Amino acid sequence: MRYFFHLKHLTELIPDVEGIEFATHEDARREAVLSLRERASESLLQETDFSLQSIRICERNGNLLDEVFALDVLRDVFCPASASN
Repeated sequence: MRYFFHLKHLTELIPDVEGIEFATHEDARREAVLSLRERASESLLQETDFSLQSIRICERNGNLLDEVFALDVLRDVFCPASASN
């Protein structure tokens, strides 16, 4: 299935017009988590603001399937003990 990763920033939503094929929803979600981590890492290394709030995983027609929030993903990295609370 083709999944579309729309990037939700503080002030705008950047749509994914191409999408990416994944075998399962779990694979798509895993990719969104990795993408958020990579983008946060790039932002830290380049000393730029990180305004990405979430990646919205959608179908071609725009139907929202899932949303991966930057705060949750980064909390898991920086505070692993709090992720289980």
